[in-house]
Amino acid sequence: MLSGERTGYAYTDDLSQDRILHAAKTAAMIASGPAHQPIVGPTDKPSHNLYPVRWPSAEADVLAKVDLVQRADKAARAFDPRIHEVRVSYADELRRILVIGSDGSFAEDAQPMSE
Repeated sequence: MLSGERTGYAYTDDLSQDRILHAAKTAAMIASGPAHQPIVGPTDKPSHNLYPVRWPSAEADVLAKVDLVQRADKAARAFDPRIHEVRVSYADELRRILVIGSDGSFAEDAQPMSE
């Protein structure tokens, strides 16, 4: 629900008419209510490193990643001579997330992931 520059959100897992109507009324009430804080631009706040990684794999050289996959394949085959088929995969990503509130506060996060 939108009202000027205000937005109201509500959610329900129950798709009955009563619960959907209740969610819609809740969103409308939130959007039509008085603004408690003026909307301002972002303010600089220190960020927290929640996933300290010395060398994120997403920044590694592609040849180093290929070498890692080849070494894993070789190690699996050397483990037992009865092993004839090996599947090795590698994936990585550096996800950056930024959330800015209407009060000017913001939070950011960098999530280095690999599998």
